[in-house]
Amino acid sequence: MREKVIQYIPKLVYAKPQKGLNNVKDAFDIAIDGVLKRVKEQEKSNGNDYIHTY
Repeated sequence: MREKVIQYIPKLVYAKPQKGLNNVKDAFDIAIDGVLKRVKEQEKSNGNDYIHTY
């Protein structure tokens, strides 16, 4: 199994070595962004028009 995972890594990760992966969002980042967006929309619809900084 380990060998298979090692074989798949180059196919899953594409980044220039000089740039790194700092700007690449993974599934966790995307999920958290979605949750925060929904919270912000919910608060706005409830009349709370202030902005949270997370």
